[in-house]
Amino acid sequence: MIGRAMVGAALAVAAMLAQGTTAEASRPVPRTITGCVSGGELTSDDGYAIRVMGAGFEDYDLARFEGRRVRIRGMLSPGDRFAIEGRPQNIGPCRGPR
Repeated sequence: MIGRAMVGAALAVAAMLAQGTTAEASRPVPRTITGCVSGGELTSDDGYAIRVMGAGFEDYDLARFEGRRVRIRGMLSPGDRFAIEGRPQNIGPCRGPR
């Protein structure tokens, strides 16, 4: 009986301590991403779906690059959100399946 009370007390203390800690988000990092635009979305050459954001973190319209490979410079944030810097560079048609 005392063992259960000790475990319960330890769990209560752990829960209270856990509430005081917060997770720090990582900062955006500069990146150049190359990938293919399909369905208005950018998929990097590594296979990641990238959400491209323009000024004010509004979605950037990639429609004019449909079916094209692009290279884009910007700042990559957690959740694969990418704040574009400058204009995407059209580098040719999308590659076929590998």
